[in-house]
Amino acid sequence: MVDFNKILSGLTQSGVTAGLAGGLAGGALTGALASKKGRKTAAKLLKLGGVAAVGGLAWNAYRNYQENQRNAAEPTTQAAWQNLPQQGFDVASVDEQFAGGNSLLIIRAMITAAMSDGHIDSSEQMRIFEHAEKLPLSNEDKGLLFDELRQPRSVQEIVSAAHEPAIAVEVYAASLLAIDELTFEGQTYLKRLAGLLRLPPELVQAIHEEAEASAATSGTHRAA
Repeated sequence: MVDFNKILSGLTQSGVTAGLAGGLAGGALTGALASKKGRKTAAKLLKLGGVAAVGGLAWNAYRNYQENQRNAAEPTTQAAWQNLPQQGFDVASVDEQFAGGNSLLIIRAMITAAMSDGHIDSSEQMRIFEHAEKLPLSNEDKGLLFDELRQPRSVQEIVSAAHEPAIAVEVYAASLLAIDELTFEGQTYLKRLAGLLRLPPELVQAIHEEAEASAATSGTHRAA
């Protein structure tokens, strides 16, 4: 059985994604979590919580968004984004319904986001594969990871697979963690992704704020 948590941990260790760069340094692999914004500690959050951590981050962001809408003088909540149940953000529960598709989609979204700027050249890709080969993953896990790295999904494929509003929030959250949103390319990709997912701007803002808060909390725990 494929272990999606180990694969996600492998991504953080191999430096595949810009935001989770830690296994490798420099060039396109130095990303948002290593930037002056200080979200580097969010990598620890994902290592500790695996794919479920993305669901937790997405749920907290959505809950904050709902609260802000209730307190807003002119709420802008669209019908599709009203009263989403917490269970929809439970990755394990949704995986049971969709045969592991939610966890795999989170991983695919991260890889697509990380490679969206086109700055990972063949030599960097080779370094990634060499590093990933040394990770403590089963042959099945490595096979899935390598397959996804060799053929990243298009953003349209990622969006079409986000079959529920809650999963759309998770896809955006995962992509945010995997990209350098301080660059023009990163900002452009995230703006396009949010538009294709039809996320309300206020919800997008809540996801960004929750990512920052999660990083701060993770950093506090690490320093303790």
